[in-house]
Amino acid sequence: MGLSSKFAGIVGSEYYSEDRAVVEAYRDTLFPVDPEKPLGVILPETTEEVQAIVRLCNENNIPIVPVALGAGVNGMNLPIEGGIIMDMSRMNKIHDIDPDTMVAVIEPGVTIAQMIKALEPYGLMTSYPNSSPPSSVLINIVTMKGSGQHITKYGTADYYLQGVEAVLGTGEIMKTGAGALDSSDWHFRYCLGPDLSGLFIGSLGTMGIITKGAVKLAPVSKYTWSVALGFQKIGDAMKPINFIGKHRMADYINGQYWYTGVITDTDYPWEVNGGKAHLPLDYMDKWRESRGLTPVWFHLAIEGADEREVEVRRRILEEYLDSERIQRLDMSNDGWYHVRDVQIQGTISSIAARICRHRGGGWSSLVFIAPIKKWGEILDPVIDMGRKWGFDPTYLLKVFGPYAHTSQCRFVLSYNKSDEDERARAKNFTREFTQHAVNNGGVIHRQTLQPDVVMAHQPEYFEMLKQLKKVVDPNCILNRGVFGLRPDNI
Repeated sequence: MGLSSKFAGIVGSEYYSEDRAVVEAYRDTLFPVDPEKPLGVILPETTEEVQAIVRLCNENNIPIVPVALGAGVNGMNLPIEGGIIMDMSRMNKIHDIDPDTMVAVIEPGVTIAQMIKALEPYGLMTSYPNSSPPSSVLINIVTMKGSGQHITKYGTADYYLQGVEAVLGTGEIMKTGAGALDSSDWHFRYCLGPDLSGLFIGSLGTMGIITKGAVKLAPVSKYTWSVALGFQKIGDAMKPINFIGKHRMADYINGQYWYTGVITDTDYPWEVNGGKAHLPLDYMDKWRESRGLTPVWFHLAIEGADEREVEVRRRILEEYLDSERIQRLDMSNDGWYHVRDVQIQGTISSIAARICRHRGGGWSSLVFIAPIKKWGEILDPVIDMGRKWGFDPTYLLKVFGPYAHTSQCRFVLSYNKSDEDERARAKNFTREFTQHAVNNGGVIHRQTLQPDVVMAHQPEYFEMLKQLKKVVDPNCILNRGVFGLRPDNI
């Protein structure tokens, strides 16, 4: 029996395909890279099927790349030549919702939309990202240390993780947290010894394939108030935003530099050259100035159990803003964004869709962590750096809380992914900015175009990763190449 028949025998012939049209759909990515050609795509439905697939791939040295919906925004799970793409979307069951301990146990294909609907009767929520609910899966957000809507209030999305069930590269099952005990539910993340759940946070499928995850839940706040603040440059925002965060004056602090993706297609003054439509690089500067808006703006929001709590906290925040003479922006009448009376847990949008639609579907992005005091030196140069390569980039910021210990920063640019020259320039800019961010103290915490640059700054850490990889995936079949982990160097 050939390999194709063996894979089909595990999941059924309708859930394994080597058809070129099917495979090409999984190769498509927004990131400026050239994905390799995998052998096929397989869709397991149970943990036992995942185990069988991993064991078969181990026997035949076939790499596996696990994916779960999404658009490959950061180039983190790219197909490998001769490998298998393991699509986890069929594993989409919600096994348990416990409103008393406020924990849910879910499979890796459960979407944000599923969770919103399932939790609504209980008045509960969990970490929801700034992405499309029908196509974003919760386990991805949690295990990728995603930003979520409550990053300032609780911290990164992995705060919600209580434990996982995962299939290691050997085919063995590993459980972490209290759920590892047959007699217990997942009410606590830590068992005796080290926190093994951390092995699967940020590892992008290199240490194991998650088949179940337990996530914390939180009550939905019924009352919110929000405000938009304006600054001329990111360096001007560092002191006030740091003060607001340290004193817990806001539950949500999100900043960004204006970019062309925020306005509607009909507003674009298209220039057509050689059949390609584009915007002049200074268009957003002129658009912003015509509306009296600052280059950098922040959205702050406050939540409360009732109107009285929100009102008291609002007065405290506004007194500080008045004392520092910080500009408020009135954006309540803009059709593209409605900042007034916004529910934090409801501000779910697709930044990628807005920023990509006018440039040809390409998106290059680098996510890194940096303290607020580093914003100026890392981010102020990014606009000029991008325009040197012919792009109009932006950056997005989210303050980690509570107490604003650090922040998530992301530069973003859109490009025409069918244009080879634009793809090359997008890649070069991404490489240049990666080096700039690392040199100035930024901590890259997701896959990049050049893991060697990142790992060169932390060789001892890289050695530890290699030792862990040897234990859980000795043949290096899981997401081979991510973080620079390959069979020839572990």
